[in-house]
Amino acid sequence: FLLGCEVCFAAQPAVCSCFLLTCPVCTGESHLSKQRFVVRKVLKTDKYKRTVQADVNLINQSGRACVSNHGNYVRSLKSQLLNMRPSWSAMQEIGRDIGERWDFMEIFSGCSRLSKEVAKFGGKCGPAVDCLPSAELRLDLSTPSTRALLWQLVKESRVRWIHLGFPCTFFINLGRCTALRTHTQWEELRETALGHMEFSIHLLREQETEGRDGSMEQPRNAGSWRCRGWTELENSSFQKYIYDSCAFGLCDEYGRPLQKPGALGSNRDLSTMERQCCCGVPHGRVEGSVQQGPEKGRRRSEVAGQYTLAFCQAFAREIL
Repeated sequence: FLLGCEVCFAAQPAVCSCFLLTCPVCTGESHLSKQRFVVRKVLKTDKYKRTVQADVNLINQSGRACVSNHGNYVRSLKSQLLNMRPSWSAMQEIGRDIGERWDFMEIFSGCSRLSKEVAKFGGKCGPAVDCLPSAELRLDLSTPSTRALLWQLVKESRVRWIHLGFPCTFFINLGRCTALRTHTQWEELRETALGHMEFSIHLLREQETEGRDGSMEQPRNAGSWRCRGWTELENSSFQKYIYDSCAFGLCDEYGRPLQKPGALGSNRDLSTMERQCCCGVPHGRVEGSVQQGPEKGRRRSEVAGQYTLAFCQAFAREIL
């Protein structure tokens, strides 16, 4: 398709743009013969890679997970609750007393280490929430009805500080190095990730509106920090605080420090959590599987995603 190409633009029957390798015109003596690939439209059944930024752009274009849409999101949750039960207490649903008040609640809690440390420091904690079997309150937060239940639980308990660490795999490059998926699979993954992030952003906004505190944690370079939801929170009272996990004692099974850059976003001052690497020794790599010890066989990225004891203790002091 060069302007001077006699094949593409000459007024003769030899003009063709099928790009098939068997086509005598497209593979003739022209610039097309120098191309090493066949250009064609990607079909929905094809498996392909997609960049994090491409999905961030789609999320931003959708207008969801935006603080400016907070009122509509809250109304949709309330309609979910009315469809479930018009007169109903979320506290009673999980076996807690009506009127309980909590200092801290961890959502997407993983191993729940942060909640345990806050409790050791004297804080009254709500149930740690995750879909994992180890969670005190096991909920699948990918469904609207479950998110509505948890939202009502937070409203009734008036939690002073909520911390959210929603799954980050969709928003980081590490999860896409070898990921080949169809168009439909990419759409399903984005919808699930967007549901988690949308709920987290609006819950943080609700905490801010009611004069309470909240925080979220994601890898430092995750695409979730570039989504409109967070950038709008950052334009209000929220700030981003960065740290290196090795500064809080994160190591692999051989004792090598793992840098794993992370970040916290909060409407409270967490500048004391901004610790940078000062190891002075080579770092291990957060890839592959653990080769020895109690975590043998698990993915290193999964194990490294757990907060260290030093991190939880430092964070608990800030919370209380």
